[in-house]
Amino acid sequence: MAVYVYGITAAEPPPALDGAHGVGDPPQPLRTVAGGSLDAVVSDAPEELRAGRRDVRAHQEVLDRLSDQGGVLPLRFGTLAPDDEAVRRTLRQRAPGYRERLTALDGCAEYHLRASHRPKEPAAAEERARRDSLAAEVTAALGPLARESRSSDPTGEDVLNVSFLVAEDEQPAFLDREARLAVEQGESAFRFRLHGPLPPYSFV
Repeated sequence: MAVYVYGITAAEPPPALDGAHGVGDPPQPLRTVAGGSLDAVVSDAPEELRAGRRDVRAHQEVLDRLSDQGGVLPLRFGTLAPDDEAVRRTLRQRAPGYRERLTALDGCAEYHLRASHRPKEPAAAEERARRDSLAAEVTAALGPLARESRSSDPTGEDVLNVSFLVAEDEQPAFLDREARLAVEQGESAFRFRLHGPLPPYSFV
């Protein structure tokens, strides 16, 4: 039977899963698959898996629970494997890389920042240059408070789409500086939207 994979943890000790359930209707019980020094948290895959609110929330709640217990490599919603043995084999084959990322992500959360801009008039050359400089300004301001950052191409009205990996002890300062940036850039008609703390999907 296919298995649904939520995330990977260090197996010292295995995560506590009592009473927890995953995706599916009815929700599937969770279990761990051990592969050397790592564990994958999985459940049986439902026959029909859709990205509905219930299952997406269940996926997120499992990862939140794992994050509360230690480092976790979160997998995207809908990650499937053929069976437990395939999961176990992958854990053993890729153990060095997985453990390296677990160390890098330990004690960190992802903050995802988008910024949009809707000028009243068509953007002139000066306006475009100002928008193009926003990403550099934000990265220069917030980057020193993050362990890593990852930028993606913005879509729609967005002019900025960047994720930051922030250690727990830096999160208050990061949030304070982002709030001040949002106020400052708001005077130039930029609107910031910050989401987090999130499992560090962008840094796995």
